[in-house]
Amino acid sequence: MYLIIMSQNYFLSFDDVNNYSYDYILNLNMTALPSFTNSNNLFNNREYYLDESGNIISDIILNQDFIINLLTYDYIKLKKNGLIKFDISNNNLLTNDFYSKVNLNPEKFGSRILEILAYKIFDDPTSDIFIDNSYDFYKTSNDSFIKIVVSKMSDDLNNLELNIYNQYLNTSQYTEISNTPTLYNFQNSVWFYPIFYSDNLYYSNGDIASSFNGPVVEGNDIVNGNFNIPLLLKLWSN
Repeated sequence: MYLIIMSQNYFLSFDDVNNYSYDYILNLNMTALPSFTNSNNLFNNREYYLDESGNIISDIILNQDFIINLLTYDYIKLKKNGLIKFDISNNNLLTNDFYSKVNLNPEKFGSRILEILAYKIFDDPTSDIFIDNSYDFYKTSNDSFIKIVVSKMSDDLNNLELNIYNQYLNTSQYTEISNTPTLYNFQNSVWFYPIFYSDNLYYSNGDIASSFNGPVVEGNDIVNGNFNIPLLLKLWSN
């Protein structure tokens, strides 16, 4: 019996989170990371100002190294504190079959993704050992799952800097814009990242599993070896 292997293609977007429904919501409490102080840590640069022509400039640069540390930190070590720093929850539109089987202890981001994939494929989130390239979900090399997701996250943010300014404009943190750069204060902000994980399944011999149909589970099912799993990553802090 061939092990099923996952290829590494996925699409992430900063579109309005309310435009979609999600199979699962991943809640990451950033206070789990020892180096975290507040949500401003998410960014290497975060300022807005008017240029010489009076145009609004919003300059926000994601701190990719910090995000990678968030997604790869060993959250299980925090169990002794009695705090679940990285948990998983649904969008209240689905049943709870998945949650009766999943490990509810704190886990890494890659572990949660593998549990979801295993559930979609085998109807059992503990069967991720049968996913041949499971190690790929923990690596941080340039072609790894986590690195590509974070890189796409950064690219999308660069295209939505003015959109974020327009949202910030209506908050109590906003300071009147001028020609002098003003820092965004994201200290108590919550960030949502929709991740649309869509691809084909492959057998370990390289063949596409085009005849494979997954079990009927929560959300989108695997049909003819193709899966499309909409996920929402929520980054927040106490």
